[in-house]
Amino acid sequence: MPILKVLSLFVSLAGVWLASVVVVGREQEPEPAMRLEVLPSTWTREQVDLVMESFNTSLGVDCAYCHTEDPEAPPRAPGEDPVLDYADDSKEEKIASRFMITLTNEINASLEDEIVSCYTCHLGKSTPAFSPSAGWGRARFTLRPAGPTVPAN
Repeated sequence: MPILKVLSLFVSLAGVWLASVVVVGREQEPEPAMRLEVLPSTWTREQVDLVMESFNTSLGVDCAYCHTEDPEAPPRAPGEDPVLDYADDSKEEKIASRFMITLTNEINASLEDEIVSCYTCHLGKSTPAFSPSAGWGRARFTLRPAGPTVPAN
């Protein structure tokens, strides 16, 4: 009886080892490069993907809104999404998003709870969904000592 248990254990362990060899031996597509400048560099790919998904939802856009297509990627089949070059910084939208992430982090650092997000202003649109009332344009708002420019009556 004990020899059957030992044999059974051996067969089970061999099966686990074989399964791990098969999984490790599979060819996988290489992970796209992650170059994090305003997000914590300690974040995992899954954490970055989650926050990027929240950006997509908050602004009503897809990844290609900020990220360029990878010119070295193989051609895609019709209907397939393009391969993106996440490390490329040539799109203005990506530069602006870094500024906005920094701004949001600074605002939230000064609050008791993190309550400001992209959605706070964007409401699912790529351009913030509000405009100041009574003729106050965005460029007229300032906290400098001289104060904002008062619109003419």
